Amino acid sequence: MLRFVIGVEDEVFAWRTPLERSNIVLHNTHDLSFMDSQTDMPKYCLRYNSKALILGWLNEKKYKRIIVLSKVALFMENLAGGGAEFAMVNIANYLVQNGFQVDLLLAENVIAYDDLMLPEINIIHFNKPKLYFCVIPLIKYLKREKPSALLSMLDLANIVALVSKIFLRSKTRSIVSFQNTTSLHKRSPIKKYLERLLLTIIIPRADKIIAVSNGVADDLASYINISRSRIEVICNPILPSKIFKLAELENDHPWLNDKNMPVILAIGRLNQQKDYPTLIHAFKNVLINKDARLIIMGEGELKDELEKLTKSLEIQSRVDFKGFVNNPYNYITSV
Repeated sequence: MLRFVIGVEDEVFAWRTPLERSNIVLHNTHDLSFMDSQTDMPKYCLRYNSKALILGWLNEKKYKRIIVLSKVALFMENLAGGGAEFAMVNIANYLVQNGFQVDLLLAENVIAYDDLMLPEINIIHFNKPKLYFCVIPLIKYLKREKPSALLSMLDLANIVALVSKIFLRSKTRSIVSFQNTTSLHKRSPIKKYLERLLLTIIIPRADKIIAVSNGVADDLASYINISRSRIEVICNPILPSKIFKLAELENDHPWLNDKNMPVILAIGRLNQQKDYPTLIHAFKNVLINKDARLIIMGEGELKDELEKLTKSLEIQSRVDFKGFVNNPYNYITSV
């Protein structure tokens, strides 16, 4: 028969699991240790609130505390549509499915992926027109809720998240995620200088720095003069279960109904990093030998410029700028 004790710790502890053989460093939440009534030694540790996430067997000869994450906060500007926003939704869903409480903090009440989000995700809108206006609301949130970890995504959100944590001197672990090549962001010279300065000063103070690819990691390390070893590459998750159902829905785009017409589909934000001009010029060369169509999905600051390019090449009738599409998967299956 097992009895248990509950303790609360404020310090950070490391624990090596015999299952994963890797260090887990978690803090500032409840520790639920089940004790063997015969030996009075801890046998194993479960998630508090009876979430039944077994972390592994404890060493009976030497007691080691386990500090387990309970609440995680995710922060970004909005969920208006895009790869980073989609990745954040996937992360939120995964955390909820694995027993975590998730607060999704948004500067703006703009959500394009509401049909993909699990209802257990607690969405908090700061209702601020600009991200830097979120510093004070975020400080108040961290002071009140004391989440175990704060994950922010995209450059300015990362700066705001770290400034808030540093000002409050919060023990919440800070994780910043970079989803694009920072050095290529289209900014005015003054804004670009200030952004680079802030990133250089603040980002090294994060507990963990994540990049979506090796290219993004290399660019960030060079741009803010930080050791490449401080940046961990974690690719975005891409296949939530609902994708397969969405892919089966009927698509009514006229170009996709013509099985004899070759169609090229491009999906991504219309910005400098995606290099759409090269695609459009290549498509122009394709049309010299074969009739075809090009569908481009995504929004971004280069949309007007790209539309002008198709007109200058006289191919605008064969290129369709669809903008953001909530369900691109039935397009993919139809191409």
